[in-house]
Amino acid sequence: MKNTIRFTCISLIILFAIPSFATISTINPIPQKEKKRKNIFKELSSEELLTLSNSEIKEKVGRKLKLREKLALKIIRKIAKNSKKKKTEKDGPKKNIYGILSLTFAIAGLCLLLFPLFGLLLVFSAIALGIIGLINDEPKKGLSIGGIIVGGVASLVIPYAILIILILLSL
Repeated sequence: MKNTIRFTCISLIILFAIPSFATISTINPIPQKEKKRKNIFKELSSEELLTLSNSEIKEKVGRKLKLREKLALKIIRKIAKNSKKKKTEKDGPKKNIYGILSLTFAIAGLCLLLFPLFGLLLVFSAIALGIIGLINDEPKKGLSIGGIIVGGVASLVIPYAILIILILLSL
């Protein structure tokens, strides 16, 4: 009997008392202390975050930096540094287009010995492009030199190829 009375009393307390506390707390919420933290990422510009050291940021913010803020700064600085490297790599090494074309045309002209007129046209254009590649202030002049040499050899070989073709046609 005593147990049933206790159980009934406890269940009535739970049923009526706890919801009343919940309604009281929603009507008059308990004031909580508001923490006024300065967020360094909102307070400082991106240029300042990248250029200032951790101690200078600490002085500007007026408090010691937390570990997660230090790590975030380190990551941000590393990403910015890598993005600058990628931009310079894209602009980076120039190619000697005239040299590449010169060597390509010379090899193609040498391969086209069976079509002497077309081969001579390619060989002379290869020599001209090689000279342009040497005159310009372009790096990697070796391709231009290679195009001129192969073009010169091809220009000496093609007349002999023409003679051989003419002799074979006359037979």
